[in-house]
Amino acid sequence: MQVHSFLHSDTETYTHVLADVQQQVCAIIDPVLDFDAKSGRTATTSVDEVIAFVNDHGWELVYIIETHAHADHISGAIHVKEALGGQLVIGQHITEVQKIFKQIFNFDSSFRTDASQFDI
Repeated sequence: MQVHSFLHSDTETYTHVLADVQQQVCAIIDPVLDFDAKSGRTATTSVDEVIAFVNDHGWELVYIIETHAHADHISGAIHVKEALGGQLVIGQHITEVQKIFKQIFNFDSSFRTDASQFDI
C-alpha cells in the first residue's frame, strides 16, 4: 500500500490517495474543491491534480471516502466521481449532521437527510 497526500494550502487540509499498487486500485480520501470567497466561485484545480495523479498511475478508483462533514472546505467528491467513477462513502452518522444542517440553514424539503447522496 502507498499513501500520497496533497496539501490544499488555502484551507490547510489534505486529500489523500491510498493505493494498492499490486492490484492497481485506489481510494481518494477527503477530496477538496477550490473556493474563492471573494467571488463565491468554485474551481477544480486542486482536485484535478489528484485526478491526474490517479490517471497517470493507471489506477482504478474504487472508493471516494469522506471522513466527516467538512466545515473547513468544500468537497470535491462529486467532481472526482464524474471523472473517475468509484463509490462515494461516508459514516452512517452523516444523517445526524444533515438534519442539523437542514435546520440551521433552513433548507427546504428537497434537502435529503437520509444519506442517499452517498453510495455506501
